[in-house]
Amino acid sequence: MTSLSRPLLLAGAIVALGWVGAANAASTTNYQVLLQSRVDTTAPFDVFLATFNTLNDVYSANLGNPTGYTQIDVAPNYQIDGFTQDPGGYRVILQTRTDSSPPFEVFTASFATLNDVFSGASGANTGYTQIDVAPSYQIVGLTWDGSAYRALLETRVDSTAPFEVFLASFATLNDLFSANLGSPAGYTQVDVAPNYQITDFTWDGSAYRVMLETRTDSTAPFEVFVASFATLNDLISGNSGSTTGYSQIDVAPAYQVVGFASTTTFTPPPPPPPTVPEPATWALMTIGVGLLGASLRRRRGGSCARSAS
Repeated sequence: MTSLSRPLLLAGAIVALGWVGAANAASTTNYQVLLQSRVDTTAPFDVFLATFNTLNDVYSANLGNPTGYTQIDVAPNYQIDGFTQDPGGYRVILQTRTDSSPPFEVFTASFATLNDVFSGASGANTGYTQIDVAPSYQIVGLTWDGSAYRALLETRVDSTAPFEVFLASFATLNDLFSANLGSPAGYTQVDVAPNYQITDFTWDGSAYRVMLETRTDSTAPFEVFVASFATLNDLISGNSGSTTGYSQIDVAPAYQVVGFASTTTFTPPPPPPPTVPEPATWALMTIGVGLLGASLRRRRGGSCARSAS
C-alpha cells in the first residue's frame, strides 16, 4: 500500500508505559489526529483524520472509527496548525506557511460536527483573525480547556527555553478572532529537542497532552512523542508527568501531524433501582391503612345513623 493511500503506517507493538487508563462509567474520551500532506495537494488526499478510542490506543497506534480522508482542501500557502473541540463544535486553525501579516496570516475554520470535518463543510465563525505571529514563530497547537482557548507557538528554528515555546490564552472565540490576549500568556520552560516539533496539544479533562513529531520523516517508535502535563502551571513550567513517552504511530513520509484533539462523550448514569420500603416503613404504611379503614367505618356508621333518624 502506498504512502498516499495510508498516511498512518501503524506498527503492531505496544509501548510498555506501565500505565492503564482508568475506566470511567460517566464519560468516554476519544482522540482525533489530523494529518496534512507536507507538500500541497488536493482533496481528498490533503487532510486525513485518524481516531483513537483511548489514550492507550494513541500510544499503541490502535486505530478506531471514524478514520479516513476528509474533503478539506487547504490553500497552497496555508498549513493546519491546531485542531480542537469546544461546546460549539470543532475548530481548525491555519497559518500561512511563510510569515505574513494580519488579517491574512491566521485563519480559523469551524465545523459543527465531526461529520462536517470529514465533508469539509465549515460553518459559522469561520474566517480570518487579527493574530499577528512574529516571523520567527509559528502556531503549533490550539485547545479549548473549558476555561479558555490556549494556543502554543514555537520557534521555526530550534531554540532553547524559555524562548522556544510561548503560551497564549484567549477567553472567548471572539477574543481569538480579535487577537485579544488573556491570562496566562507568556514564555514557557518547555524545551523541545532539535529534531522534534510540537504538532498540537489537547486538554482531555485529566491533563494537557502535547504531541510532538520529528521535523523530518522517521519511523516508529521514535517519530511521535506525547508529553502529559497535569495542569496549565505544569505546562508553563515544563514539568511533564506520567503517561509521557513515545508512541507506535508511524506517519508516512508525505504527511505530517497537524492536529490533536480529544472528544469527551458523557453517558448518563442508569436510573436508580425502585425503592424498597424498609420494614419500619411497611409498619407505618400498615398502621396508616388501618387508621384510614377505621375512619371510613366511622363515617359510614354516622351517615347510617342520620338516615335512621
